[in-house]
Amino acid sequence: MKDMSGYLKEYIRSSIKRDFKSSENIKGFHKEKMSVYNLKPLNMTSTFERMPFISAEISGFEILSARMFLDGKEVCPLISNFRMEYKPLEPMDFGEHKVQIEMEDIYGNIKKLEWGFIVQDREAKYNFYFGVPHCHTSYSDGRGRPYDACAHVRKNNLDYIIIADHSNFLDGVMNNNYEYDKERDEYVERKGSRWYKTRKEIEKINRIYDGFLAIRAFEMSSSRWGHINVIGSETYVEANRQAMDINKFFAWLKKQRNIAVVINHPHKHFKYINYMEDMDGIINLIEVANGAPPRKYRRLEEHYYRMLDMGWHLGAVNGQDNHRANWGDNDNLTVILAKELNKDAFIEALRNRRTYSTETRNLKLYFKANGFYMGSIIGLNEGDKINFNINAQDERVPIKKIQLISNGGRVIDEIRFKGDNNVRWNPVLKAQRDRTWYVVKVTHINGRQGISSPVFIKFNS
Repeated sequence: MKDMSGYLKEYIRSSIKRDFKSSENIKGFHKEKMSVYNLKPLNMTSTFERMPFISAEISGFEILSARMFLDGKEVCPLISNFRMEYKPLEPMDFGEHKVQIEMEDIYGNIKKLEWGFIVQDREAKYNFYFGVPHCHTSYSDGRGRPYDACAHVRKNNLDYIIIADHSNFLDGVMNNNYEYDKERDEYVERKGSRWYKTRKEIEKINRIYDGFLAIRAFEMSSSRWGHINVIGSETYVEANRQAMDINKFFAWLKKQRNIAVVINHPHKHFKYINYMEDMDGIINLIEVANGAPPRKYRRLEEHYYRMLDMGWHLGAVNGQDNHRANWGDNDNLTVILAKELNKDAFIEALRNRRTYSTETRNLKLYFKANGFYMGSIIGLNEGDKINFNINAQDERVPIKKIQLISNGGRVIDEIRFKGDNNVRWNPVLKAQRDRTWYVVKVTHINGRQGISSPVFIKFNS
């Protein structure tokens, strides 16, 4: 058997000698007995190693073969004592990587498991981009055109805007569903539609203005289970005429590539979604605050902490959710840490949760743990040291205190200042199992706040 060795070979050889006259009658009986566990690197975690050991332990009744794939290509792992281990021969690219294990038993049952990890650049430098990640125009229930929104935000000296009109209000839905593709069960852009015009107006703005970025999104709006923004997709779906329930919507999300997904204003219709491992990493962010006049501005951090406690890995955003021609007038903004001001760099940053919420227009917040930026998931052992590196700068609104918050929304440490504009704090803690996430909260002398995306901890065993 290809690439199999040692004890596993002997086990399979002895198993195959058995009498399988009745095997067809029990095909499938042992499928759930096959398992893959003790994955390394842990699912969704980050590493600085560009040639990391990739491994998994396998078990099962009468395994015939076991194969490993890395980013869709089959590799040749060392297999010994029911452990598969592979080390890349060349440095891997920075970014997301996928591993798949495929096993087959002598009855023809096949078991597959896929997980992913991220190779981060230890020396990466990110820029701070201030902007509005959630707003509307007259193409749904807001004011003005997408072009107007972009120009207004630009005049407010912001770096980006993400326009997310409600998909159920788009004319491709409202006008006899004319953008709906029945075979694909989604809405496909047609020339002249509002979805089409949004893209064209955004592209025009991006050509005109250097140092500014606009991105098209849509808000999936359901009175049953809430509102969710989908950023960067080429097609869209909606929850009313298409009657897409949440499970169908999630299935659609799984098929999309290079998008970011945000839970909006969780205090409204949103029902807490029980943790779903297959959606963790597909849903990336949650609003920790929402609103702009004349709508009420609300801080929503308790909903944020509750979702983190449930096991979701979500970053923090602040959505103005503009429905008037006031895009970017307010100071509540989201800062995105990205290498460049372009769509691909922004989607990468949003997917990896390098974001924070601010209520001032100048807060620059650095937050690292063991060298990994906010949003990262780190694999540790219980008792390992966590070295935090926190730096908050605001040239206009001095800082009063910084808090480190963990599970249950509990403040586990804090430091106070005398109204300084540039503060540093480097607490050191030991990893403990009842603390799986850490958030930094900045409070200014005027009571305004900044809230980071978390650093998450996963335990190796």
